[in-house]
Amino acid sequence: MKRFMAGLLSLIGLIAALAGAAAKYLTAEQIESSASWLGFLARVIPPESYWLGLAIGGGALFAGFGIWYILERRAENREMEAASAAPASQSAMMYQADNADIRARVRDLLRRSWGRPLLALILGALPIAIVHGGVHVFLRPFQTVWMAASAVVVEFMELWGGWKLALPIIATGTLPDLTVISSDILRAVPGIALLFAAWICVFQPIRVSRAGYFLQLLYGNKPSPLTTLDCFGNKYARAAGGMAYSALWLGLWAVLAAAVPVGIYAGGMTIINMYPEELNSYLLWLAPSLIALTVIAFIALAWAFVNRWLAYSFVPCVISSQKGLPARRAMRASRYLARGHKLRMLGMWMSFLYYFLPAIGATILTPLVKPLGEVFGFTEYLSVTLRRFFLIVTLANQLLWLYVGPLAWSSFYAFYLEMKRDYRENHPTRLYILGILPQAPVPYKQDAAPRGSVDAETPLRRRRAGAVASAVEGAMDRTKTG
Repeated sequence: MKRFMAGLLSLIGLIAALAGAAAKYLTAEQIESSASWLGFLARVIPPESYWLGLAIGGGALFAGFGIWYILERRAENREMEAASAAPASQSAMMYQADNADIRARVRDLLRRSWGRPLLALILGALPIAIVHGGVHVFLRPFQTVWMAASAVVVEFMELWGGWKLALPIIATGTLPDLTVISSDILRAVPGIALLFAAWICVFQPIRVSRAGYFLQLLYGNKPSPLTTLDCFGNKYARAAGGMAYSALWLGLWAVLAAAVPVGIYAGGMTIINMYPEELNSYLLWLAPSLIALTVIAFIALAWAFVNRWLAYSFVPCVISSQKGLPARRAMRASRYLARGHKLRMLGMWMSFLYYFLPAIGATILTPLVKPLGEVFGFTEYLSVTLRRFFLIVTLANQLLWLYVGPLAWSSFYAFYLEMKRDYRENHPTRLYILGILPQAPVPYKQDAAPRGSVDAETPLRRRRAGAVASAVEGAMDRTKTG
């Protein structure tokens, strides 16, 4: 997870530094002469000097820090591997499936019955979809807030001559008057409160019963799709209480990630406005520094929020599978089970994005139709046609959820079983400390695994198991001859 974030920061910093340097040291004619389709950069990058300096300096700082961190971690890993290289007989004793193997086993399992898991997902999403549909149709809370806020921001940008001029003005502390939308926000409060109540009281408990359905499915049983609604019975208090406790902590992290950067910016601007005469000569570097500090705080806290979200992802699985564990302790168990595997978990979810590359590409290209049309001279009819085409591609690509949905969720719950098995083999004592009952391990052999379960042997698993067995036998032979 840390290496992934360091690589992402270095990439973003490198792009920002190169874009700022191009806008600072190259004219629009030079950019267009080198690549005509890059001409729209001159219209989207603010030309003010301190913005360009911030982009170059901050981008170089992020890129340098990310590259340094990746190189340091790589050197540490090499030293650890060289210093503590275990014999093959010890390192190969525990086979741990990777994400590709997990998806292969899940795909083999679902090939026998794909409709029932799909129906279970639809039944689980139906209650919250009905609530959301009714609230959005009759109350329209988010549409009301968005229309009111966007009208104020658009009016502010028109007053100052567009967003390229409005951004530096906002950076110096002059903000749009957002107090005029207070009445619209008050009208939207009932709808937002209803959606929040439905999310806590309906959607979160359904996550527990949905986990129970898929865990039974992965163990080779044939549960009914109606199992995804079992939470609305005598299990409701435990499921709702445990998920609400987890959502409370996750919400606190979300509020922290949003409030701290806003507080840093607002506090800094307040101090600058309190002493305008004393700080006026330092304003050219104070404002960019304050913005840089705000961005760094937001990235760091957003990283922490994503880390906590991944750490609490196993909470519904633990509540569903561990009946004797108090629901409030499920969050602690999830945090321990996910420790050291968050990046793999994130990679598991990201591995399904390639199914939706057409929709992602169409979404990215839609706002670029207008600037590219100005560069290449598109007609209005062609621009409208391209936008409609990209919209059709985006909507049609969503049909793949009928295939990806059961596969993605089944793979996630199989990942939980894999982490639980790894914990049982490597940290059996901590299971007792956490309160997780030591269930009998599900073996990997075909004759011992339930017929049709996710632990049934696959060709990929047989090849890797054979390689592990060969390595163990070779190490034992070398030990005997030595």
